[in-house]
Amino acid sequence: MKRKRLKAKRRYSVSDKASVSYERGYRDGRDHGFAAGREAGFEQGLKDAREIRQRSQAAEPGQPSETDGNIRDGQAVLNGQEAQDNPFVEHASRASAQPAANQQAHRQAVQRPAERSQHQSAGKKTADPERKTPGNGLHVLIISAEHLTSYQVGIRQPLRLLKHQGYCTFEIKSKYDVTDQHVADADIVIVQRSVEPRVYRYFVLARKLGKRTVYVIDDYYEALPPTDAKGKYFAHPERRDTFRNFLKNADIVKVDSPYFAKLLQEKYGSNVVYFPASVDFAWIEQTRKKPKAAGKIVIGYEGSRKENDFAPVIPALKNILHKYGQIVQLEFYGYVPDALRDHPSVTFHKEKVDYKTFIRKLRQSNWDIGLAPLEDNLFNRCKTNNKFREYAACGIPGIYSDTPAYSDWVIHGETGIVVPHTEEGWYKGIKRLIEDRELREKIKAQAEEAARKHFTVEECAKQWREHILQSSVKEGAAV
Repeated sequence: MKRKRLKAKRRYSVSDKASVSYERGYRDGRDHGFAAGREAGFEQGLKDAREIRQRSQAAEPGQPSETDGNIRDGQAVLNGQEAQDNPFVEHASRASAQPAANQQAHRQAVQRPAERSQHQSAGKKTADPERKTPGNGLHVLIISAEHLTSYQVGIRQPLRLLKHQGYCTFEIKSKYDVTDQHVADADIVIVQRSVEPRVYRYFVLARKLGKRTVYVIDDYYEALPPTDAKGKYFAHPERRDTFRNFLKNADIVKVDSPYFAKLLQEKYGSNVVYFPASVDFAWIEQTRKKPKAAGKIVIGYEGSRKENDFAPVIPALKNILHKYGQIVQLEFYGYVPDALRDHPSVTFHKEKVDYKTFIRKLRQSNWDIGLAPLEDNLFNRCKTNNKFREYAACGIPGIYSDTPAYSDWVIHGETGIVVPHTEEGWYKGIKRLIEDRELREKIKAQAEEAARKHFTVEECAKQWREHILQSSVKEGAAV
């Protein structure tokens, strides 16, 4: 029987790229009866092959065919840039995409004749049992870099839960490992943070094959300062154009910020959904907070180098240290301003750790106050609420710059303190929390309650299921 299947598969393949519907029909049908998959796949494969060839022949002069595997990406390497941070290419037509509904109709067409001959497959072991899932039985392809924190907390954690629930399966491939066959095997293709033509080509192929396409982005690259390394990298015309093509042509653009969502809807007409990433509270609940020294107030910051963001905070902290002396201890993870590095009341932890270890250490730190400064500019207004999500989940009362990344989420005086991004604003905010223990305890409790309502893996998985994986997509979805 195995030999017969392989022969049939070769016999009916029109070409590696033009017969993906046959391959899909074969794959979907084989669990219900081999003949049904062969027949349905063969008919649909021939139909799709004709359509793809016709569209390729009708392509405008000078435009690369969307099925051409040799689209030039023109990539320039930027030292130190994350592996996934790159996008661009020529504009692709949305009209050529096969609607996702056709996939479901084809699946049902395969299943109906299969049910009539179900006795043929009784007792047989399925070739791919992981694909037999309840609900939609979706298979999701993610093109990203697995080491990214944004992938771990924003995509992997919720999809792992959905996989456990039997709703979908998923796999992640880097831009170097992904192939046309991975795209053909998927129901949904997700690209995270990329701006590269080589990756956009798979996006175009996915649309050709009727897959749902999702672009996950948490930074507004066009707002990066053109003077720094990342700004120069993303300002390259090809990368800039590809970034815009992702935004214009994705079936769904997923962001974390309501401000960013509104901007993309207005500027590009993107179909945007927004909801925050997740926190695995199981990691946190396994961690004990370290004991505090009596009478000490520990103020902390965790994050990367943010000189501009800290510009008004540094003089405010100097004044705080002068006013309160040894009562206040400053603790920095990842970055410490040079102006504070050598102060006797400042502790700096430079080591880099994985996210699971990091969030546990943050919980363990038992800070009285957490700092989240952000300079007010367009790039920062579009950022995610990382600091609020992490501080709130770890029971740390936070002080946040008055910018949409935080003001859209933090309720001033209840789940955090929102301050003007000025020296005076930061000084008053820090002083207030130092002197008002009751307020600190109130914010700590209410912020953690908000985090457990909005940022759990379960809630994030629900948002993914309802607003991205299901066929009905609601614009501007938020929690």
